[in-house]
Amino acid sequence: MKSQRPAWLIAKLGEDLNWWVAETSDERSGESAPRGLLDPRQVAHLVGVLEDYQEHGLPDSLLTGAFHVYS
Repeated sequence: MKSQRPAWLIAKLGEDLNWWVAETSDERSGESAPRGLLDPRQVAHLVGVLEDYQEHGLPDSLLTGAFHVYS
């Protein structure tokens, strides 16, 4: 089941220097795990690393289906 992207979210920079979701338009009841965000540098690195696995059959759709894109 693919989750729906919220209409808006508020991100915060944590003390660990990672981006975290502080609040969204559709808070899920009972969700206790923190949700992190990837910054553009992390996405570029991830895409570059995953290109190495494409020759072994890893489909691009696996990456695009795993994340929501926000601007």
